[in-house]
Amino acid sequence: MARKAGSSKANQQKIKKALIELLQKTPIVQSCCKKVGIVRSTYYRWYNEDHVFRAEAEEALELSCDVVNDIAESKLIEGVRNGEFRSLKYWLEHNHEKYMPSRLETTKGESSDGKVVVYIPTNGREAGVPPIKMSG
Repeated sequence: MARKAGSSKANQQKIKKALIELLQKTPIVQSCCKKVGIVRSTYYRWYNEDHVFRAEAEEALELSCDVVNDIAESKLIEGVRNGEFRSLKYWLEHNHEKYMPSRLETTKGESSDGKVVVYIPTNGREAGVPPIKMSG
């Protein structure tokens, strides 16, 4: 049986629309592709070739990521309210300067012989101790 001209294009548009609707609810491309019956490589081919589809997919993924982030944040806050240690620790380490882990900042330069040199400063507790110098 011969296909009607354009019927696959119309079917493709239906699949794209269904895929976008799923991506608005779930930010997992693989899962959404499976539900509409396509392989992930088809999604990425459409994504790279169809600029309208790309924009719609990006917007849908952003929306669904925001929803998942809201759920995760509400669960974290719920954990803080319930006194769960891991939630408390995470919240404080990411939102209170006193509890934030030390961050290591480095600077990169070159020595006179052209080797790359990385300077790792001390944590500031040892007054007068110069930064650690690593070269290689």
